[in-house]
Amino acid sequence: MLAQVQQSGVLRVGYVPTAYPFSYFNGAHELVGFDVQRAYNLAALLDCRRIDFIPVDRQYFPPELESGSVDIVVGAVQLTPDLYEQVDFTSVYLALRAALVALDAQAGDYRTLKDIEKLKGRRLAVETGSYYARLLRAGAPNYTIVELDDPLDFFKSDVADLLFTTAEEGSAYTLRYPRYEMISPELPYPQLYLGYPVRKREFEWTGCLNNWLIMEKDAGLQQDEYDYWVTGKTAVEKKPRWSVVRNVLHWVR
Repeated sequence: MLAQVQQSGVLRVGYVPTAYPFSYFNGAHELVGFDVQRAYNLAALLDCRRIDFIPVDRQYFPPELESGSVDIVVGAVQLTPDLYEQVDFTSVYLALRAALVALDAQAGDYRTLKDIEKLKGRRLAVETGSYYARLLRAGAPNYTIVELDDPLDFFKSDVADLLFTTAEEGSAYTLRYPRYEMISPELPYPQLYLGYPVRKREFEWTGCLNNWLIMEKDAGLQQDEYDYWVTGKTAVEKKPRWSVVRNVLHWVR
């Protein structure tokens, strides 16, 4: 896979179109986000002349990797036992913790786990097919579980009373929808770990990607991207194809 990418000069990236703030379309209909920016960084490191972005489903993308249609998948893909049977992953690059999002006026209802457990009849939205969806069906009997193909639908219509998500995604949602608040009570659910899926047994390619992740972390670029796309701490205009090669090592202009 590594040799193929280098010889062709094309990096084929499978992306999840609705994984805000990791991969999504902005108001100008441009594909942007934390993972999208990192794909540009990777392409620059590999000296690729082009990136082909190919939409995939966050839960059902393994056939695209196995067939060779894409080289890597981005968009906050969670390491789960089911996926591990079908694909390999790079090293973990982020750990996300469970959180809730609700309207500001209702956020006080969900401050503690005891508050959450005593409520009945509320509608709790979660992304369709996600790891948390399965846990909630078993662990939240007092709630009506509403599965959404696109979590952003929660903010566009009255489909549920609160959204079960991660603190990182929830924080980004509330920057975009300021009438909502992210709540982070001590929920009895494990962290979710993110890695980039690749085709099984592509050891050279996976090793290359793991080294790239180390370089980005050590150079501080991962934190810079996280601050910009996830927490919104930085206000500097983002330039495309910012990379270790160009901005840190200065091997290219």
